[in-house]
Amino acid sequence: MKEDVKRRAAAYIGINVILVIFAVLIIYSKYVYDIGVICPIHDITGINCPGCGGTRMIVAFLHGELYQALRYNAFLFISLIPMVILYLYESYLFVFHNRFSKWLDKLLICYLVLFLLFGVLRNIYPFTALGPAEVLGTYQAGR
Repeated sequence: MKEDVKRRAAAYIGINVILVIFAVLIIYSKYVYDIGVICPIHDITGINCPGCGGTRMIVAFLHGELYQALRYNAFLFISLIPMVILYLYESYLFVFHNRFSKWLDKLLICYLVLFLLFGVLRNIYPFTALGPAEVLGTYQAGR
């Protein structure tokens, strides 16, 4: 039993180290060099996908510019903390009990549906304010 927990913990730590390194490289490139992730959907169609503004949101958040972070991507900004808490909880269940919550799949499907709905709404006229926008007087990376 203890060996299984150690093996799952090692896998969890290994996967998270890779994810953290990847995230730090993306954020660092935007934070220091103002080179962000280029969205192919926005480049080809001009439509803001649900994730557009996500990297800029994290950089603004790290600078303490919470309103600016909200304006870059409101959905990700609002759901960031609950999703991190959910991730940590589910990680605990996986490592120590070798299971996930019974309701996790339903919750993630709801989250995905809301995420896609946000992506559609931010491109429709009454809701275009949901698109990534820069607020005057805030910090802008690389400028």
